[in-house]
Amino acid sequence: MKLGSNKLSIACDVLVCGGRCAGLDAALALARNGAKIVLVERARICRRNYDHRWASRL
Repeated sequence: MKLGSNKLSIACDVLVCGGRCAGLDAALALARNGAKIVLVERARICRRNYDHRWASRL
């Protein structure tokens, strides 16, 4: 990750826009198969009812 003036650069295999049901499920499935994922969501939290431990299931 590289931060500077108003730019952010992150290397990833797949950029998933939206953390609702389909976006979050897609990101999890891709990560389980070895892809480096960046998930972008405009809300502060994803809207699916995952608990705080969902990422440990990768």
